[in-house]
Amino acid sequence: MNELPACSVLSIDIDGNDAMIWLAYNGKPDIVVIEINSSIPPDQMVSSPEVGTSFRSMNAIAEVKGYFPLIHTGNVIYILKKHQHLFPDADITFKTDWL
Repeated sequence: MNELPACSVLSIDIDGNDAMIWLAYNGKPDIVVIEINSSIPPDQMVSSPEVGTSFRSMNAIAEVKGYFPLIHTGNVIYILKKHQHLFPDADITFKTDWL
């Protein structure tokens, strides 16, 4: 099978299976922008095609894949951990001020 070309930014926003797509993707982009279901309380572990994925569940996937959350804007922007030193003031909490 041919290898996919590397990308610097991966954006996934498909209303449901976003987490499964990211889990299946083998690339290592520097930035991942991915949809979560912001109506799910951020401390809950939820991920399903019917309701989407919670903040906490997506963060768990990001951790396994080597990313940290930079900001929540309805989507979450994750940065590859090797770049974390570039964001010393990153606030990785669930924000609602974007609503």
